[in-house]
Amino acid sequence: MIAQDKPIITASDDILKRDSFAENLAKVLMDNSFPDAFAIGLYGKWGSGKTSLMNMIIEKVENSEKDEKENASVVVLRFNPWMCTDAKQLTSQFLTQMSSAIGGIEKGTSDKICELLDQYGDALSATSLIPVAGTAIAAVGEAVTQGARSKNEKKRQDLQELKKKISDKLKKDRIKIIAAIDDIDRLSEEEIVAVFQLVKALGDFPHMIYLLAFDYDVVVRALGKVQQGDGREYLEKIIQVPIEVPQADTAKIQDAFLQKLNETIADYPDDRFDRSAWSVAFHYGLRFYMQSMRDIIRYINVLSIKYELLKGETDLADLLALTGLQVFEPILYQRLHDYKESLCGDADNYAYANSKRRKDMTRSTIDTLFSDETLLKNVMAAKNLLGMLFPRTQSVMDVSYAVARIYDHRQSLVKHNIANLDCFDRYFSLSLEDGAIPTFEVSRFIHDANDDEMCEKLEHWYQEGKIIRFLEELEAYANMERSLSIPQNRMGTIVFILALCWHKFDVPDDAGLFAVPFRWRLLFCVDPLLRGMNQLGDHQAESVLHDIFNDTRVHPSTLALLLHDFELQNGRFTEKQSDGGRKPVVSLEYLQKLESEFIDHAMRELEHENILLQEERLDYLWMLELLQPEKTREIKRGLVKDDKSLVSVIRKHIIHNAMTGAVRLPDRTWTVKLKALGEFVDCEKAYQSAYQFLLNQTVMLSENEKMDIAAFLCVYERKNEWDKEGTGCVYEEDVREKLKSMGLERT
Repeated sequence: MIAQDKPIITASDDILKRDSFAENLAKVLMDNSFPDAFAIGLYGKWGSGKTSLMNMIIEKVENSEKDEKENASVVVLRFNPWMCTDAKQLTSQFLTQMSSAIGGIEKGTSDKICELLDQYGDALSATSLIPVAGTAIAAVGEAVTQGARSKNEKKRQDLQELKKKISDKLKKDRIKIIAAIDDIDRLSEEEIVAVFQLVKALGDFPHMIYLLAFDYDVVVRALGKVQQGDGREYLEKIIQVPIEVPQADTAKIQDAFLQKLNETIADYPDDRFDRSAWSVAFHYGLRFYMQSMRDIIRYINVLSIKYELLKGETDLADLLALTGLQVFEPILYQRLHDYKESLCGDADNYAYANSKRRKDMTRSTIDTLFSDETLLKNVMAAKNLLGMLFPRTQSVMDVSYAVARIYDHRQSLVKHNIANLDCFDRYFSLSLEDGAIPTFEVSRFIHDANDDEMCEKLEHWYQEGKIIRFLEELEAYANMERSLSIPQNRMGTIVFILALCWHKFDVPDDAGLFAVPFRWRLLFCVDPLLRGMNQLGDHQAESVLHDIFNDTRVHPSTLALLLHDFELQNGRFTEKQSDGGRKPVVSLEYLQKLESEFIDHAMRELEHENILLQEERLDYLWMLELLQPEKTREIKRGLVKDDKSLVSVIRKHIIHNAMTGAVRLPDRTWTVKLKALGEFVDCEKAYQSAYQFLLNQTVMLSENEKMDIAAFLCVYERKNEWDKEGTGCVYEEDVREKLKSMGLERT
């Protein structure tokens, strides 16, 4: 909830426990009267609570009708100089409001004083004698005539006479006036001088007490500049009692902050709150910035907006720490977004050279961020908050050991930590980055959605290009402990749905040395879930696998992927020994049952007529060949029955890619796996048949079919360019050139 930065009105709202100070000062005002005007200065910096304190003092005064000691009427005048546009209006408005305030006491007692005050104000307004900058009473210019000087002198005498009558009447009627003037330090320099000229010269009535609130340094500078003298000496002649606003107790400030914070984040799930990280952020960073209620209000207001937009998509401890930098260290905060690559992630790396390079990059970033520490409010607190937010920076900054926070990629993804590169931008843009999935959608998939909803969601994320992001988050959840882990009663459902839908995802593997093959992502999710089910006992993992391997809707290619992983865990079909420290998900005995179920499932699939003409994948035959090599080779040779099935099997051995070179524009490429194709057909005969088929049936073929066949022809003709795996690659321009040479594409 947004809070206005307004002072409190009544002591009942005082959460900093200054009530006793206000009561004591109010008692001083009520118990003392002075023959001449008396001024008390309430000094405090911007945001120190001067106005709130003054409101409480006046409230205490107004609760006492009369000064018991002097038996005098007490008039309280709250004067706001901000309502005036210049020094002349400031003086006249003060006298008008003073007359109005006195008019509130007993009729008859106040009439004469009010009449005199009105005359005094009118007389000042009608003359050039209103105080202006640099004088107590404005001097008459040198160019005026002697007659004008005489008139002005007469007006001065009249004003002095009016002022004396007012003073005599105030003494006689025993009227004490307490005039409270706040925010003097926010006026212009000339207006600040006018206020003190009013107090010193025009408004120095008997039994009148001025309570003036302002920033001492600001007022002294203004008085010194405009009066062209020592501002301190000038102020000391006016203020009889200077009082510093009492510094709020640090513990009370912190209590007030935590109270406001709890009100703001009351609906945040307790099991998602990283209390350890928050403790670090508060004790080593935020608490040093909380010096006043204004600091608290500024922080809470910014947090309220960000929290409502991001509470489900960010880590709360990170959001709280970053908001502290945004509010109190804006220059540092504004620079952060430009350095996410060197701030996010972990500094450690297997390769020493790469680790050193990353560390040097981070050190350079920190040097840039803190290049001018004079611009920062609290360097130590800022570094501690940065170290807590980005663990990678801790090793290059001099921060407290207690700030240390370990970066874990999986956990940071689930918790949406700012140090995770995929989550960084949302903390600054106040919206999810492209490719991200709202937390509530992932949560519903994991905890509540039925089978149909889960399948629909997976296909939807696949169509939106978000399937890898979802699988990364699911893998992270599957490996989490305690409250953020996947409920055990949902593990089997999730494994089954993944297996059911997996064959629909045609995602090419990422390029790069450390890229993760897409097929592995299924195993990364399924393996920890099955292990979690095994902890429950009762053969729950085996039950789920039985359902998967016997459901005709699950594609054999998915079964082959799962089965191969189980085989490796048991040390089968590999020269490597199984990991002795990690128990296989399924026993060797049950694995043999799964092998039998897979063979039955694959054979049923292969019995379908024209299987090659369907949009079906054959990438499960390799697993079938491991289990029944002779039978599988026989099946492969028997699948190609005519030219149509030949073209189909050729196309199933082509990988399409997009490639961007240093000079050329993005270009398509065709990678043909000829060695694998040779297990189905004789490649030489396939070349001759495909060539004639392309010439004779070109009208009946789609553009993609023509391009695929032409790509196969090009690659086969370039036998000397095949790699060790019997694979060749060709560019789009070469494919089109081939079609043109066959007369199948226009020039």
